[in-house]
Amino acid sequence: MAINHERNAKSLKSKLGYEFENNELIPLALPLLSPTQIMLASAILCPNIVLYRNGVFLADKFCKNTADRWFEHLGDDLRSVEITINHLDFDDFSGVPEKEEEISAELFDTIASSWETYIPLVSGRAVEVVLSNGDQNPSNISFCTSRIPATDSELR
Repeated sequence: MAINHERNAKSLKSKLGYEFENNELIPLALPLLSPTQIMLASAILCPNIVLYRNGVFLADKFCKNTADRWFEHLGDDLRSVEITINHLDFDDFSGVPEKEEEISAELFDTIASSWETYIPLVSGRAVEVVLSNGDQNPSNISFCTSRIPATDSELR
């Protein structure tokens, strides 16, 4: 997966009017965030997970009964069940201006990069990140850990 750090840096520079190196990003952003926002961001970027029926699921979105119903409905297709349960919609992020569509790509690049690094560390499984509308302006993001070859054009 290619993360567009240059685009992200230019976007932040244009909003803040400050030139920075990549390692200066966090100290620059922290004063702009409340403790609650930092906690919420960390829960999204480094989520608690649940291991269930050979799958990896976001703990905040997991319910055993619901997962069992999805396994039954999707014919025990682990990849599809993981993608269904683990998805986050762009609309879930309240406070994001509707007119800033390009922010969805930046936001999902950041989430994807974090999930691809963090989830394998805590689960021991590789992660495939899936976007609903490709890389341009995705409307939702999800992941799966199953090793079934991808057939979806939006798989990254």
